[in-house]
Amino acid sequence: MRRGLIIIAIGIFFLLIILFSLSGGLPERFEAPDFSLRDIFNNQEIRLSDYRGRPVVLYFFASW
Repeated sequence: MRRGLIIIAIGIFFLLIILFSLSGGLPERFEAPDFSLRDIFNNQEIRLSDYRGRPVVLYFFASW
């Protein structure tokens, strides 16, 4: 079951890449709105703007 979900997620990811490339992609300059979160290990505030100019990967996970 988990293997099937991973394959579906990878397929959706590549489908989105193809759709973005066919539609011209994202605008030249796309900035995400700034937000902050608390680090679960040392309770420090982390802001997205602290990582300006560097690639950032956000991983959202939910288990319902």
